[in-house]
Amino acid sequence: MSSSRHDDPSLVSPMDMKRVGGIVLTGGASSRLGRDKALVEVSGEALAARAARLLAVLAAPVVEAGPGRSGLSAVTDDPGGSGPLSGVVAGARELDRLGWRGPVLVLACDMPGVSGELLGKLASWPGDCSVIPHVGGHPEVLCARYSHDDLLIATDAFAAGERSLSRLVTRLSSPCLPGEQEWAEVGGAAAFADVDTPEDLERARAAGSAGARRIPTR
Repeated sequence: MSSSRHDDPSLVSPMDMKRVGGIVLTGGASSRLGRDKALVEVSGEALAARAARLLAVLAAPVVEAGPGRSGLSAVTDDPGGSGPLSGVVAGARELDRLGWRGPVLVLACDMPGVSGELLGKLASWPGDCSVIPHVGGHPEVLCARYSHDDLLIATDAFAAGERSLSRLVTRLSSPCLPGEQEWAEVGGAAAFADVDTPEDLERARAAGSAGARRIPTR
């Protein structure tokens, strides 16, 4: 396994960091990919393990919401198969049980372009608001920082029948929605691409190989 400087959250100054918890999302049917995306490897590392590694440097505690693919303590979506909002709520409940009531970084495991630097920027964003990158005309709700208050809103909305995390954004308490230009230095729009199909996986592996050639490993 190799990692680049772009995967290194330690490049973010500790003085700039806010303490955060973390949730890795590994659920989902992976029906279009045809195999469990959490276990698929890009640059020699399984996607779930990579997401867990990056979050563990920046956040504590960190839990997995899903079937247990990352090596982290895992909780099952309740009810399973209800989409990513179910995973966020399950993870938030587990963090609450562990005593964490601060902001939380949420990362879906199928976003191999997300770097440690990008997550560090999310973690250190000024203020206490939720921070949801707005890229390509829509909010990137699966790579975001959520405030504790907004996680409570999400939990209540899920209990009332809401199942769309993207639709829930309009109901959060004054979230920050930084635009695409804010993320240019940490990968831009391409960093938020997910792996849903074999073609997506091929592109992610090609991008990983190109990055490894450009940037010395350490």
